[in-house]
Amino acid sequence: MALEDLADYELSIPRPFYVVDVYNAHDQFLFVYLDEGKDNPTLYEAVFEGDPRGWVHSLDCSLAGFIGSQLSSYLRSENPF
Repeated sequence: MALEDLADYELSIPRPFYVVDVYNAHDQFLFVYLDEGKDNPTLYEAVFEGDPRGWVHSLDCSLAGFIGSQLSSYLRSENPF
């Protein structure tokens, strides 16, 4: 789905990546690069339009940190999304 969304915006990510979450009507997604060589890779966000940081940027968060924060929200009966 994310690859189709990228194509719709005529964008591409040249490095191998894995999509973690797609949201906001399919114009944003979170992903990790698969070629970083890290056990706990950095989380990135792709925002197809309107973000002053550029359409791909680091969230300064690791994949494990993101998963942990989502689980904590869930365990507090909050909506993690």
